[in-house]
Amino acid sequence: MRSDVIAKKYAKSVYDTYSGKVEDFLEVLNIINTAKNNKDYQDAINNPFIKSADKAEFILALLATNKKSEDKKISNFIKLVSKNNKLSLLPSIYTYLNLAYVSDIAKYEGKVFASEKMDKKEIDNLSKLLSKKISKNLVLEYEDDISFNGIKVDIEQLGLELVFSKNAIKNKLSNHILKAI
Repeated sequence: MRSDVIAKKYAKSVYDTYSGKVEDFLEVLNIINTAKNNKDYQDAINNPFIKSADKAEFILALLATNKKSEDKKISNFIKLVSKNNKLSLLPSIYTYLNLAYVSDIAKYEGKVFASEKMDKKEIDNLSKLLSKKISKNLVLEYEDDISFNGIKVDIEQLGLELVFSKNAIKNKLSNHILKAI
């Protein structure tokens, strides 16, 4: 079976079983999702010489900073996934669980990156415009990005990225003028 299918099954099981605690699961799994790029984390999870129970304890120790990780349901889930040798799927499980949760509450969060400062009113107007276009309730948050010359909207939960680059617009305008000559 493909790993995506397995991750979706785990996410669906968690979502169906713990519908009232999905936010807690997401908060805890987000810690793992953030740690997935850490070399020490990858080495520990992918090492075939480390027992699955020890890997589960390693992850539970990593999660110990979050009070919600003390919930028996969450720790039992981590132990079950470890027992089935599927710890590498935890970031994918997080992604699919988050998608199910977000589509259920119908509220999507995105980020706006821009080289020039945008005020709250502009962000709200952009949120309303994009919400209307994609037929979803969208909330955008502004982040400075001096390295990017334009505006970029990233809605990770939908896999949507809109880019308005000043350089690309200038090039298209120049090409249009040259074709008109």
